[in-house]
Amino acid sequence: MIAQLSEQQRQSLFAGMPVEIRDGEHVFYLITKAEYDAARAALDAEEIEPSFFEFDDDEDLDPTASNDGT
Repeated sequence: MIAQLSEQQRQSLFAGMPVEIRDGEHVFYLITKAEYDAARAALDAEEIEPSFFEFDDDEDLDPTASNDGT
């Protein structure tokens, strides 16, 4: 996909702001490599708490289950 940027989009991009590009039903955000590298480093440095992935039983996964035990 090749996108032609307007002058306003170029100015936004050079100012460090993401540029939204729509292609039919898809939406993309164009960012500079420096912004990508910073975001990637932040994600890589973030430690995920293992307990976020632990469930007591299958009921925790059922969105129709009542919280009051009924």
